[in-house]
Amino acid sequence: MVAGGGHTSSSQFGTLSVTLGETVAGDYIGAGTSSRAGIQQPFELLNFLPVVKVQLRYKNTQSSALAGVVVQLKDSLNRLIGSGVTDAQGEVPLGSVREGSYALQFQDNRAWAGVNGTDALLINRAYVGTMPLAGLFAQAAEVSGNRLLNSADAMLVMRRVAGSLNGFATSDWRYLPDQVQVQPLAVASVQTFLSEGLFAGDVNASYVPGASQRAAWSNLHENGVMRSKDSEYTLPLSLLQATDLGAATLSLDLPAGLEVTGVRCLQKTDQEGPLVYHQEGQRLQVIWYGYESWEVKAGDPVFELKVKGVANGMVRLDQTASELADSWGAAHQDWTMSTLRLSEQPLPSWSLVAYPNPVGDRLQIQAHGQVGDLSELWVTDATGRRVWSASEVIGGDGMFQWNLETAAWAAGVYHLESTFKSAIEGLAPLTHREMLSIVKMP
Repeated sequence: MVAGGGHTSSSQFGTLSVTLGETVAGDYIGAGTSSRAGIQQPFELLNFLPVVKVQLRYKNTQSSALAGVVVQLKDSLNRLIGSGVTDAQGEVPLGSVREGSYALQFQDNRAWAGVNGTDALLINRAYVGTMPLAGLFAQAAEVSGNRLLNSADAMLVMRRVAGSLNGFATSDWRYLPDQVQVQPLAVASVQTFLSEGLFAGDVNASYVPGASQRAAWSNLHENGVMRSKDSEYTLPLSLLQATDLGAATLSLDLPAGLEVTGVRCLQKTDQEGPLVYHQEGQRLQVIWYGYESWEVKAGDPVFELKVKGVANGMVRLDQTASELADSWGAAHQDWTMSTLRLSEQPLPSWSLVAYPNPVGDRLQIQAHGQVGDLSELWVTDATGRRVWSASEVIGGDGMFQWNLETAAWAAGVYHLESTFKSAIEGLAPLTHREMLSIVKMP
């Protein structure tokens, strides 16, 4: 209200005319004095300004509302002009504001999500120039904080998804726009600005706020039994469908008592992509993407787990947290993975013997099985490279024997593995695998 009244007041905010006793409603802007008949009288100058609102959405195909986010509006001097929390529709009013340029700042405390090996594949494709990322997606891809997009960003994403990295050097969120221009009141009384957000790394915008992320555990398809005489196993993970495989995110639950000593991708190419794994208790995360298309045939093994310990049981898969994608980042909807059941019990009718052990210049290997079974054997060094292999059909006496020259082998530990494949109940395949360690003396 202007005390005294009956005059016209002018200032940087505009002109206000009132009569004696008139009350003027509006937003408080400034204070000063006016004079009438030579008498100084105080006044409060009132002015109507545009109201600013923000709509905040996640930049996915659903344009999901981001609720519960603190939004702050700051001026060029970093002074807080307005703030609020987005409602269920992702909207928040920030009050009446003078025209000008302002910064938007956001604070969202929800857990980082929606990122996996598929995003790492797309980040690397953007780096090499085979798939463009622009705007908010490009900002989400850069997680190292050096403002340069490269393969290191993809590796950081893989490590964090696997669980071996707790966070990025940058914040977990990216928002655009983060600057807005408020227009004069004559343009609109309410000015609404749309802002969009992405989790750092979620370049395919797969995250959906509020969607259920409950684990859905199921056993991998059992395609045989594996036994180890020295509690070390090489466990293959195979795909039952022919698949163009470009990226894999596997969340696995192992039988109790197993320690993972290595994970290997079985893509047979010089362009094999990076792989990251991390174990916590019985949980194992495996993240991989390839540099080129990998056409997997139905039944082919795609990964191999090196584990040790005394264990019985099957590996389980969390279908909610796991994903396979093609070489361009499109997720596969229906896929099944199989492996061998681990057993500490003796295998019926199958056995594997190697002596002497430790070995010097010569090694004798014996495989015992059922007549007609196919026996495949191989020896690998510490790097997983095969140094010897053989394949035979078990004959009438149920035994095969091989004599190996080992003088040229480097000193160290080698692994001998044998797979016996038989037909049970007609043509249903059943695989039994044994594994043992061989020490080569200098």
